[in-house]
Amino acid sequence: MDVVAAIDLSRTTVRRIRINFVWAILYNLIGLPIAAGVLSPVGISLQPWMAAAAMAFSSVSVLFSSLLLKRWKKRPRVVLATPSSSMTSGSTYSQAHSLV
Repeated sequence: MDVVAAIDLSRTTVRRIRINFVWAILYNLIGLPIAAGVLSPVGISLQPWMAAAAMAFSSVSVLFSSLLLKRWKKRPRVVLATPSSSMTSGSTYSQAHSLV
């Protein structure tokens, strides 16, 4: 793996970590008040089996989200155009770019 591909993969990995972190924050912002019983007066409570299922779902969702990294593909290498070989070695910078 070349350096460009490694940097691209690391950026993709960090992006996935941030996505997982945001989902975890949202999940906990919703789940913790329910688990603490804040919504009990309204009639919404969390049974222990529901809490266990919610934790398992959280772990599985992070796992599947992380497995999406396996779909990462190395981008094809872009070959830059070079001046034609008929140019002499004494040509100037402006002459080289006028041919492109």
